[in-house]
Amino acid sequence: MNKFESTVAKMKTINIHHLLLIVMGLLILHWYWLIEGYGVNMLFLDQWNILYPIIKQEGLWAAFSQLNGPHRQGLGGIIQYVIYPLSGWNTQWEAYVAVFFLALTTLIAVRIKQRLTGTLTLADLCIPFLFLSLQLYESILVAPNLSHGVLPLFLFFLSAYVMCCVADRWQGPVLAFLVLLTTYTGFAFFSTVLMIPFLFIKFWRSIDKGLQRTFFFSGVFALFFGVSFFYNYTLQPAVLCFKFPHDRPWEYLTYSFHVFNNALGLYELPTSIQIIFHQWLTPIPFILLTGLWLGTLYRLVHKKMSSTADNILFYLISISLLFYALTAVGRVCLGPESARAPRYLIYAIPTFFAIYLILTKWLPSSRWKSLLMTILFLLLVSKEVRLHQYLPSRLQEYKMTKLTWKECYLQHKSIQKCNEQVGMVIVMEESFSEDFLRIMEKNKLHIFR
Repeated sequence: MNKFESTVAKMKTINIHHLLLIVMGLLILHWYWLIEGYGVNMLFLDQWNILYPIIKQEGLWAAFSQLNGPHRQGLGGIIQYVIYPLSGWNTQWEAYVAVFFLALTTLIAVRIKQRLTGTLTLADLCIPFLFLSLQLYESILVAPNLSHGVLPLFLFFLSAYVMCCVADRWQGPVLAFLVLLTTYTGFAFFSTVLMIPFLFIKFWRSIDKGLQRTFFFSGVFALFFGVSFFYNYTLQPAVLCFKFPHDRPWEYLTYSFHVFNNALGLYELPTSIQIIFHQWLTPIPFILLTGLWLGTLYRLVHKKMSSTADNILFYLISISLLFYALTAVGRVCLGPESARAPRYLIYAIPTFFAIYLILTKWLPSSRWKSLLMTILFLLLVSKEVRLHQYLPSRLQEYKMTKLTWKECYLQHKSIQKCNEQVGMVIVMEESFSEDFLRIMEKNKLHIFR
């Protein structure tokens, strides 16, 4: 490559960086508009439980180790411990922090893609639409909880970045520290499950004695952090009907089909197509995903984990599959309709990004590849346009419901009466909820400001 061609290539990269930042900026501004227009300073459902140690001033460790269903709050609890007292218990602060971490994760993903493929292209404008999508509205606007979705996604990609972009002598210690965070931060503990064997395998296959010691002790610390999760641990099923094993264990698999199909948007197709799909094709996408995962595992085994890209792909797809498996175990009793919860969509992003990496890294450059990337970009943009059209009306319903509950409680001081008035549970009828509200009223916080 001569000097002129090198300069042109560098200018293209700079322009793509600028375009990526512009697209990200527009998507972030859209989120700001939604939070300002439809956000309500009103805690919702699980938030009353997970934030109770903070309002009771039980300390940083209580916020960090707080249980919420099968997982803990971790890093999310620390951030909540800081932002809620500072904001006078304004829930919109958590929504803004969530968007910040989604933007940060987007930048990390862009860096991973550039490192693994050696370049950025116009096709990479797809990446911001994947991570800053409006389909994540429930995790940000309805019932924000940083530890359920946003922070696990951030920690997944931060771990992947360390795997691909950090020198071996630092990789082990940094990953061991991240295991401390992933173990305690929501469903990020799936990363712990994968990282502990990864560190010991790196120890086993390292030739350098210094690196062997580094990865061994990193693995030991990571294992300690992983086991520490179970200290004072009590399983809290998220649903009353939970039972293990399920009476019809094959439904674990069919439930996983529905979670992944929902992430693909297949339940938004016309009804006639959905009927045909349900009758004949329901398991096909999940089977293809499993086949892709087995393909990455095969490459790892036969290449002896020599390819960083293969490590990343296996890691990212495994994250989604582990989530689908655990969700099926915990929620199958609710029936397949519950598999369509919007908050589950964020856990498909690692797999979608892995598929995107496969397309961009291994498909040979051709007109067909350019056409495929163009179609993918247009599909992602059209999805956001469609969400922009119908999402405001849905968010307005949530907004009015929360405001109605707030006005009712300020007037009647009855959780039960106000839940009945709005036709849904905004605040759980538990003793801690009453205590929570009394503390807030006494200190003029949250809805009493």
